[in-house]
Amino acid sequence: MGNRVTMQTIADQLGISPAAVSKALKGQKGVSASLRQKVLDLAQSEGYQQTVHAGRRDDSFTRIRVFVPARFLDQEQSFYWMLYQELSRAARPRHGNLYLEVVEPDMEQSCLLPPMGAPGRTDGAIIMGAFHPAYKRMLSGKLNLPYLFLDTEWPDGEGDSLISDNLEGGMEMTSYLLRHGHRRIGYFGTLLQTESIDDRYFGYYKALMHHGIALDPALVVNDRAPDGISFRPEDVAFPDNLPTAFFCNCDASADLLIRALGLRGLRVPDDVSVAGFDNYAPLPGIMTQVTTWEVSLPGMAQQAISLLYQKLQDPAFHAGRSILPGRLIERDSVRTVGDPVPLLI
Repeated sequence: MGNRVTMQTIADQLGISPAAVSKALKGQKGVSASLRQKVLDLAQSEGYQQTVHAGRRDDSFTRIRVFVPARFLDQEQSFYWMLYQELSRAARPRHGNLYLEVVEPDMEQSCLLPPMGAPGRTDGAIIMGAFHPAYKRMLSGKLNLPYLFLDTEWPDGEGDSLISDNLEGGMEMTSYLLRHGHRRIGYFGTLLQTESIDDRYFGYYKALMHHGIALDPALVVNDRAPDGISFRPEDVAFPDNLPTAFFCNCDASADLLIRALGLRGLRVPDDVSVAGFDNYAPLPGIMTQVTTWEVSLPGMAQQAISLLYQKLQDPAFHAGRSILPGRLIERDSVRTVGDPVPLLI
């Protein structure tokens, strides 16, 4: 067995100081992004292990890195913050320790690991949220350990993933609006941003088709910019002829929609009905009354940890795509405007 790899070892190979290596490994200022990546890559390839403090048994727990795009953590209590907390709770009985790896936009664009993504022992990883496909490929190639896609998946179906039933949920929420007599229904969500937004849109489209209603592209309203950053309420561009109801790709977007409608003097559900997805309230008060499709965060976290531990125990285990069912939560954001729209099939 060779000598233990130290920061001095890495420094000597790169021709830099141990202090620079330390800054790169800890994500501190004082080193360039390119040098930081060289240090991280070398640390990983050489099997660098961070020092474990005296009295701490490093082999007594499982180390799980959770990668998430920074743009999904822009709220104090975002969906992914809450999902990460549930993952931590689910892993605790299995002696699992989670480490959140926030990927900033420049890192994602340049396909760079976050500062703590490479050094130290890592047993498994969870890739949470919609990364750019190139970044997913980079992660899956560099991690070289068991990992699971959570609330996202490969477009071609490769890898193991756990997602909510986005297609069925989108279809059911749109059908709910149709059962309340709404025929002119909008979809609130920017397409080609995440798999979940697109799949919920396809559910919306499918429900319209099954009820003999043609899709009106003018009723598909963006909720965020091309860079993935959510609009402010005043930035939402509505069509001239508003629909009587909107199905929103998530509850955070439903919250945005209600505020945008309010700026125009419109009330929910008196003027426009609103249905959401997730059963998650980003802000207190307003969202607690929205009819939505519930995704159980504890249930999703428990199943994700269970799948990952199966992969840790059996390298040959392959789960493929796992889909978590949901359920309708009926509140008072939707009003009846006519007879139910009949099904064609």
